[in-house]
Amino acid sequence: MNVYYEPWTESAACASIGGDAFYPEPNKDWTTPRKVCRERCEVRRECLDAVMTRELGSDVKMRFGIQGGMSPLERKKYEAQWLAEQAVSAA
Repeated sequence: MNVYYEPWTESAACASIGGDAFYPEPNKDWTTPRKVCRERCEVRRECLDAVMTRELGSDVKMRFGIQGGMSPLERKKYEAQWLAEQAVSAA
């Protein structure tokens, strides 16, 4: 059973092409999984929020794969902005 299962995951575009594509080897093509997330996924925001919540405060070395359309480094750089967005939406 997937520990991170949420009902919205059934609508995720990645479910139709397999998860391995979203965990490419370093120095391989990350374009395809990013494109699937950014252009075809109707639940990208939910995915990004879920991964940001799970990874909050984690070092970039502890983040893996393309999730929410972003690489581990992109998600780490986005963390402060994401936290600010969460604060605004909670107010």
